[in-house]
Amino acid sequence: MGQSETEMAAMTTPRGRVYPQAEARRMAFTERPVRAGEVILQAGANNGLLISTVAGRFEVIAVDNEMRVPISEVGPDQILGEVSFFDGQPVSADVVALTDGRIGELLRADFDRWAVADPTLAHLLMMDVATTLSQRLRTLTTRVAALEYALDQGMQDSPFRI
Repeated sequence: MGQSETEMAAMTTPRGRVYPQAEARRMAFTERPVRAGEVILQAGANNGLLISTVAGRFEVIAVDNEMRVPISEVGPDQILGEVSFFDGQPVSADVVALTDGRIGELLRADFDRWAVADPTLAHLLMMDVATTLSQRLRTLTTRVAALEYALDQGMQDSPFRI
C-alpha cells in the first residue's frame, strides 16, 4: 500500500533525525474515537482545539445565526480548527462526524508546552498546518475570482452592476 502525502513529507533535523509528518501528528495529538453525528468542533466555542482527522468522514458547516451552510466534507489526514487555534477567537463552523471514525486533538496550551520540549517536531507540525492554510486560501482565491467573473458576466446589462 502506498504512503499518503502526509506520510511521505518529512523533515531532517541538523542531527540527521527524520520526522515524517505522520509521526509529528501521532506524537502531538491525542487520538480518540468519534461516533457518527458527534459534533467535534462547535461554532462559537473558544477552546483552542486543533483537530487532525484520522479515520472517517466529517462535514464542515458554516453557522451564522440560525443559518447552517455545508462548506465541505473531509476525510482522513485533514487539519480542522486551525484558525481558532492560532488566533484564539471562537470557532466559526461546526464539524460533525458523518461516520464513526477517529480524530486527534491538540489544545493550544498543550502545544505551547510540547513545543518547548521538541521544537523541531513542533516546527514540522506548524509547517503541516501552514500547508493546510495555504491550500485553503488558494482554493478560496480561485472560487472568489470565479464568482466575481460570473457576477460580472451576468450583470453586464444590469442597472445594478457594481
